Amino acid sequence: MDINKNELRITTYAVRDLALVLLFGGVVYLGAVGLDLFNFIKYHSLDKLFIVVPTFVLGLIWFAYRRAIESRELDAHYRMLVDRSWALIGMHDLDGVMKSINPAIAESLRYPEEEINGKFFGDFITASKRQDLVEYLTHIKKQSTAEGQFRLLTKCGKPRVWEYRNMVIRGRGPKPFVLIHALDITKRQVARNALKQSEERFKHFAEAAADWLWETDENMRIVYLSPRLEETTGVAPDRVLGQTLLELTTYWNKELTGWRDFKQQLDNRQAFRDFEFPMIKIDGGFCVMHISGTPFNNLDGQFGGFRGTGKDVTNEHQLTQKLAYQANRDPLTKLLNRSAFEHRVKQAVESAKAKGSRHAMCYLDLDQFKIVNDTVGHAAGDELLCQIANLFRRHTKGHDALARLGGDEFAILLLNQPLDKATEIANQIVDEVRKFRFDWRDSAFSVSTSIGLVEIIATSEDVGEVIRQSDVACYMAKEQGRNRVYVYHPQDRALLRHDAAMNQATEFTAALDEGRFRLYCQPVMDISETPAKPIMYEVLLRLLDKENNIMYPKDFIGAAERYGLMPTIDRWVIDRTLQVVAPRIDFVSGAALSLNISGTSLNDARFIDFLHLQLDESSIPANRVYFEITENSAICYSDEASDFMSSLKKRGCRFVLDDFGSGLSAYRNLKLLPVDYLKIDGDFVRKMDEDPIDEAMVAAIQRVAQLMGIETIAECAESESTLRRLRGMGIQYAQGNVLDRPKPFTAITSAPYEHETHIAAG
Repeated sequence: MDINKNELRITTYAVRDLALVLLFGGVVYLGAVGLDLFNFIKYHSLDKLFIVVPTFVLGLIWFAYRRAIESRELDAHYRMLVDRSWALIGMHDLDGVMKSINPAIAESLRYPEEEINGKFFGDFITASKRQDLVEYLTHIKKQSTAEGQFRLLTKCGKPRVWEYRNMVIRGRGPKPFVLIHALDITKRQVARNALKQSEERFKHFAEAAADWLWETDENMRIVYLSPRLEETTGVAPDRVLGQTLLELTTYWNKELTGWRDFKQQLDNRQAFRDFEFPMIKIDGGFCVMHISGTPFNNLDGQFGGFRGTGKDVTNEHQLTQKLAYQANRDPLTKLLNRSAFEHRVKQAVESAKAKGSRHAMCYLDLDQFKIVNDTVGHAAGDELLCQIANLFRRHTKGHDALARLGGDEFAILLLNQPLDKATEIANQIVDEVRKFRFDWRDSAFSVSTSIGLVEIIATSEDVGEVIRQSDVACYMAKEQGRNRVYVYHPQDRALLRHDAAMNQATEFTAALDEGRFRLYCQPVMDISETPAKPIMYEVLLRLLDKENNIMYPKDFIGAAERYGLMPTIDRWVIDRTLQVVAPRIDFVSGAALSLNISGTSLNDARFIDFLHLQLDESSIPANRVYFEITENSAICYSDEASDFMSSLKKRGCRFVLDDFGSGLSAYRNLKLLPVDYLKIDGDFVRKMDEDPIDEAMVAAIQRVAQLMGIETIAECAESESTLRRLRGMGIQYAQGNVLDRPKPFTAITSAPYEHETHIAAG
């Protein structure tokens, strides 16, 4: 720089120092004069000036030297401040020619300092702003000051933005100059533009988003809502601004757990998600909203409020309710389904335990429903179920639960009803169903219902046990004649027997899994010869309990039949006998194997295919395989039994009709079945030597069998006297303990095993 304020300041200091020197010289002179005042006055001698003047000159020189040093130090100090300043400091003349710059300007423009000094300032300004420079120079010449922004280009062509406040300085030189004082605000401008773009982007997103956006202050009062809310509900944002989030959820049930959790999250300043609440629309209707939010801090790091999104989920809510309704309803009758009903029963059990309330559950089963289905079709059966469901509805209140559990089974949960009142309601239902007539086209049907009733009290167990007890009671109602109500009592003997049967069925299933079934056999002997010899071995089943005690069929077959487990037993016995046992038996004597088939297996269309496959894979000839079918099974499934026998007799298998004589229509059915042997019911044979009527029955059966060409087998022969009477009647074959007791198959195999009971399930 040629002229600056520092030089002006140094001139001022020099004048001040000169005055001080003159003052000091005058004081010295006056001091010297005072020393010889009398002589001064008398002679007025001027020789003292030769002392004062040199002193004055020396003082002036000293002061001038001191000030020169201070001036250089001060100038260097200010130069350092200017050079090291991040502010842009420089100067140009009134024509815009650069005279001097500090390093900050060179760094901002990416030019060396020598390439800037002496150049026209407009060379660095963008082309679009050159006209602004002319206006700037004109303005600063007139006003001596100017402020604003310059847009400049760096050496590599990148834009820079300066914010300046310049002024004209008039120094000792002939021409004034302009002092440049500016800041490079490029980064700030970029940030400002980015912020502006971000704000515009946010605005566009808020306007286009399917959700509406919201923000609260630290007091939870809403300070921002996007326009989307008004589009959705018709409610203008200014009607909601200033409300708190809790006030926004005015129509929410404050007693519900969801709202309390939401309030707690707000109080604890925790993020929340998908809080659902109803909101009133401008037209008076309601919509369902979901809001999610997260807390944020202000610039001071303190809690500033919540920000989040909201969404109208009315359609989704209605769809969810519809799906929930469908998921909890029987599609035919629109009653509750099993899962929804079990949930209601669970709530009733919990209520009884917590509050001591008393409820009741009815398990209902229609008694003649299958007749309607089989006679006029399933469409009629469906209509019957719907009409019966409406009949049941008339006996329930709004807080009760009515359900269809499946098929023709229904259930009613009577809340806050004591047992006597519930029994009265159940009997009313039975009477009304008995009087009900179902008309379908030209047919009319009567139905009845059996109801099992159980009380739900504080000592009741879980929901599964309550439903089981009502089911058992319903079974007892059907077993005792149907069309009645049976109330469950834990100490009821009939129920205890039923429970015992169920436990046996459960034991049977466990035995299959654990391999505790055993195969025994008992021979059927030809008693016409001496000694008697076996013609077939009847395969018998035994079960080991968990203490390894033997259980006989009479102990578990009844339960297996009741609960539909006999087909599983039949398949297991046939598979083990034909595939495992048969190959190890000595058939030199010509003996065959006799396998028992239950009635439920006869009625299974897939069972005959299973038998054919087993016979194909077995090494025993088919003519050595006999099948025993009880007389009752043959009567109940006469068509199935006839087809079953015919199919297997083609392969050479033979059939024994077991327990013959026990049915009222035994002789009539005998003519329809292609049997090879009649096994006379053991109840007649066992004591025929003591009871002449039993003996007469055995003789009658033998005569009929001879006329039909069917051989007879007398089972349960327990004494020699019985054998003599049988021989006397001409009966050739017998089976009983007097001949041979049942024993494990190892007793008749040609290669005995190490353990007597070696054949096991699994």
